[in-house]
Amino acid sequence: MKTGIIAEGKSDLAVIINILKGKLGIDQCDIQPLLPELFYDETDLFKMREEQFSNWTIVKKKCLEGTLLNQFFEGLIDDRFLVVHIDSAERFETGFEVKEPKKEDVPELEYVDRVRTAIVSKLNDWLGGEFNDRIVFAVAVEETEAWLIPIFKTDIEETGLLTNPKRQLEQIISRTNLLSDKEKKRLSQMDKFEEFYEISRSFRKRKSLGNYVRYNLSLKIFCEELEKFQTSSS
Repeated sequence: MKTGIIAEGKSDLAVIINILKGKLGIDQCDIQPLLPELFYDETDLFKMREEQFSNWTIVKKKCLEGTLLNQFFEGLIDDRFLVVHIDSAERFETGFEVKEPKKEDVPELEYVDRVRTAIVSKLNDWLGGEFNDRIVFAVAVEETEAWLIPIFKTDIEETGLLTNPKRQLEQIISRTNLLSDKEKKRLSQMDKFEEFYEISRSFRKRKSLGNYVRYNLSLKIFCEELEKFQTSSS
């Protein structure tokens, strides 16, 4: 099964690739990053083509245009599926503008679910209903980093409720005893794809991934929705 990915950045690509391996047994050679190109990210924005970097606005643009999707699925729809990733952190920005309940008005897990559902609705609007049955949405509440925190810390009931999980993950990794100082230094010297591929490596184990989803609802829903592409050989 060929899998395409449209994502906000290289770090998100790395995490999703490991999830696809752990959940469905898909090897990296069968995964095609459509956006961003694997060896570039937004930090090189001013010296590269648009297709070589990504952020939520580029994800939106590519969904609206549909060119990447049409090229990926052309004549081979039943042979492949597409993962579309976006974080919820920027959902209040102009052009995104997702409506959601006030946090204090609903139970915590219901709030996370409603945020994700509202963003999926927005993504469906951008896609115009194209290839609905061949697309899985990887909506991270608030950021993909929240999916990774349970690898190092399991005393947080729902990591999707954390404020600034990107910063919190950095702090947790710097303090954890699960990594040596040498390993932490090595991570800090990697580019974003390599760093997050290494950090999320345990997602490649189905049992470990099954444990981590207990601490993040948006990760759990993403993994559950991948199951419709489970094959007997996976």
